[in-house]
Amino acid sequence: MSKIIKIIFKILHSIRKWYWRTFRIKTFGARVLLEKEGKVFLVQHRYNNYWVFPGGSMKKGENADDLCRREVFEETGLIVTKFAKRLGTYKNNQEGKNDTLTILVANDFKKGPRWNFFQKIMQKVEIKDAGWFDIDNLPNTISDATKRRIEEYKNEQYDLEGKW
Repeated sequence: MSKIIKIIFKILHSIRKWYWRTFRIKTFGARVLLEKEGKVFLVQHRYNNYWVFPGGSMKKGENADDLCRREVFEETGLIVTKFAKRLGTYKNNQEGKNDTLTILVANDFKKGPRWNFFQKIMQKVEIKDAGWFDIDNLPNTISDATKRRIEEYKNEQYDLEGKW
């Protein structure tokens, strides 16, 4: 079953990349660096093998804070109670899109309410794996951009702008 889901996600992701390149779509997204006691929370989506921060694309009328709260809950089951800082805003032209990503830092969060059956299924469909990692001992398959953002965080560099 999981091989079929992985294949479907890869096909859908390929179609999405073609759409971005063809129509030069501008997207806005956000991700959250969740940190607690020297550990960061990372997720691995089904359509690739990289570890990244929880996050996603902005819906109409949504701001970065709302997006981050929604995505963190959807992907982790945690509720962010307060964002500590804005790490930065970055331009991402990979995969043929023109994406602007905001990275927020959260150290203040709590476990959310128990998920219903639908939420559990949706989380399992999108997320292959998730977990806490020591900030100085990250997985080998972490994305390069995520690794750079963690280094910026460790070096206390905030409100940055640049390339993803």
